[in-house]
Amino acid sequence: MGYSVNGFQVELPYYLPSGELEMYRNKNGTVIESEGLVRIQYSDQGLLHITLSTFYYNCTGGLCGYFNGNSEDEFCFPNGKCTDNVAVFLESWTTFDEICNGECGDLLKACNNDSELLKYYKSRSKCGIINDPSNSSFLDCHAVVNVSAYYRTCLFRLCQSGGNQTELCDSVSRYAMACQNAAVDVGQWRSRNFCRKSIQFTF
Repeated sequence: MGYSVNGFQVELPYYLPSGELEMYRNKNGTVIESEGLVRIQYSDQGLLHITLSTFYYNCTGGLCGYFNGNSEDEFCFPNGKCTDNVAVFLESWTTFDEICNGECGDLLKACNNDSELLKYYKSRSKCGIINDPSNSSFLDCHAVVNVSAYYRTCLFRLCQSGGNQTELCDSVSRYAMACQNAAVDVGQWRSRNFCRKSIQFTF
């Protein structure tokens, strides 16, 4: 697994000379600490455990809850209303920018039950470019970075946006960046007809 800090690949253990950041592995997974204020541990089983200093008391929200000592308001929606249903609570904080490691809802339903439209979004000219076995741009990355999660996310975002080209290009770009962050070379996937990179002029 590769690790990156401010865009630079680092080896673990990694310590910033200022002492503001420590990254290391322990027997349970990978740990990131910042001056004793925040500790994030990602376990090898896929669990995320976040520990905050009391410095953040009453200063959090969202998936972290309000950290105010009141256990009754932990599962609150973005609009402030609360629930005791964890699944509904988690769904309320889902955004289209997240990666679909699960289902990301029913794709066909997200495409207004239009199976032909969903089939079109799956084609090589759309999201299919990510997992197309005949496209050499991403082949080396498939065994390193979970392609199905990014593929489903791409489909979901296209369905939700009505086929917005920016959503498509952003989804493919995210997979390309994930591959590069995992130290996998990515071939040229942009072209004149697909997600052409815009040219900016400065005068």
